[in-house]
Amino acid sequence: LFYLAFLPLALFGSGLSWETTVLTTAAAAFAMLGLDEIGHLLEQPFQLMPLYQSAKVSMMDVADTILVTPPELFKQDQDDTDERKYPQQ
Repeated sequence: LFYLAFLPLALFGSGLSWETTVLTTAAAAFAMLGLDEIGHLLEQPFQLMPLYQSAKVSMMDVADTILVTPPELFKQDQDDTDERKYPQQ
């Protein structure tokens, strides 16, 4: 932005007309700010795609899985029968 703020002064001071100064400054600003915006989009692609929300949900599911204790597979009864270990076929 510093460059774009002082570009018109430098161009007008070099002897260009004000029309040429305005057009040249506008073209340079459009190109530089456009490239800057493209750079920002390439740095953070997941905010543009639905993958960002999917990754966030997956992260929350993993956190819930880590924090919750797993359920017991079998309840411990008073009488331990072999039917539970070896079901009849």
